Amino acid sequence: MAPMAIGSDSGNQDGITGAVPPVISNVLVDGVASVTVQSGTSVTLTADVDDSTTGGSNILGANYTIGAQVWATSVVMAAVDGTFDALTEDVTVAVDTTGWAEATYDLYVYASDVVPNDNDNSPLFGTIIIDDTAPTATPTPADAAPAVPTATATYSILFDEPMQAVGTLATDDIPDGTWGWTDSTHYEKTGITALAEQTTYNVVLNADFVDLAGNAVTGDITFEFTTADETNPTVAPTP
Repeated sequence: MAPMAIGSDSGNQDGITGAVPPVISNVLVDGVASVTVQSGTSVTLTADVDDSTTGGSNILGANYTIGAQVWATSVVMAAVDGTFDALTEDVTVAVDTTGWAEATYDLYVYASDVVPNDNDNSPLFGTIIIDDTAPTATPTPADAAPAVPTATATYSILFDEPMQAVGTLATDDIPDGTWGWTDSTHYEKTGITALAEQTTYNVVLNADFVDLAGNAVTGDITFEFTTADETNPTVAPTP
């Protein structure tokens, strides 16, 4: 059986002593189903617990485990209003991820009423993804690419993971075009029309580019490409 928090013992409110545990719903981490953070970040796990349709008893307490029914990891949750004394309770707990390795962690929430009926096999969880790795970027045209056609209209940067859709370029000497995010992994300059022949262009990404966990690209990343010689040779006539 799941270890439960100790709460109010005010008893059944309507004389029903059923064998059905409370219903758990809306299990969220920082208000969403899944959150990506760096280790050491504190997040808030919340859920709703309701016994009004399953026996009508006050909620006794709630807890969570990291992984389904891994009771050795059980942590007590608190009532948002400060006291377990009602048929329905919003429950909460701060989760400190200090020392957590990079991985995906599912936090399962359980609850009990005062009968007590334990909901110790709830399938509901919130997810914490620990990400401490800096994102990497791959440009198209490729870095140091030679003989890039001057008709190239788009310069694209593909990140290896979803990014926060913000960022500025420290250096960009492509003569025209407009930068923008096309999705969470693609940052592109489109509308390029003025590339000159046999010219090297540079793009430098700075640490404003961060992934969902807040990891920035490592230092300033410099890319370059060189355009092709597209001028046909002239042949001088032989006397």
